[in-house]
Amino acid sequence: AFLYKFYQECFSKHDRESLAWFKKHLLKDYIREMNLKDLISGLDYLSGASIQMESLSRLKRIKIFQGKEDRIASFPEALELKANLPQAEFVCIPQAGHLPFLNPQFKEIFNHGSANL
Repeated sequence: AFLYKFYQECFSKHDRESLAWFKKHLLKDYIREMNLKDLISGLDYLSGASIQMESLSRLKRIKIFQGKEDRIASFPEALELKANLPQAEFVCIPQAGHLPFLNPQFKEIFNHGSANL
């Protein structure tokens, strides 16, 4: 039940098309294949993980895609990350949530240039 709710939260209320695709193609397998041990291990990892700014600052090109309506990794957090990486291009997908690459706008933006903030 928790995983189902988490995956629901990964999509904005405007991104019903992406949520429907996710439910049809991925959700059942994601829930069926995830066991408690792997879930706890992944959450333990994430609780101690941090972005290594020193390593990222050495990269010449970075593109950050962020869903404006992301409820998992907030938009202000993504803007803060961009502020610390002047070489990064920040791409906002207005009605996307935590999985912006599943939003129909992602492909258009990715292929035809970015909508920077």
